[in-house]
Amino acid sequence: MEREMESSPVATNQLRVIRGKRRLTPEEVARDRAIRREVYAEYPSLRMIKYRELESKLALMRRGKEGEESAEEDAVLDEMDRIWGKLTVEERDVLSQDSPKPMPSRSVESKTT
Repeated sequence: MEREMESSPVATNQLRVIRGKRRLTPEEVARDRAIRREVYAEYPSLRMIKYRELESKLALMRRGKEGEESAEEDAVLDEMDRIWGKLTVEERDVLSQDSPKPMPSRSVESKTT
């Protein structure tokens, strides 16, 4: 029985063996990242969807209150920062491409007041 498990294709991870042989070249890394960007652009992750929802919510909040910051806005910005920290480089690239103008961040003074 133990011998059957050792020779079974399920028992070994073929990808691990292949990936462990050599380091990827810069071209392979760039190609892999480009493919991931295309996939995320077509099929956004749940984190990306949540970030976009918060981005829209923040835009609506700011539209209603010209120049005034609120506790709600701070909470949305904090949540956006938390999600941004968990995104991969490729996810961030796709989100940055979707919104050409960067979101203005809070100043340090607004966090202390």
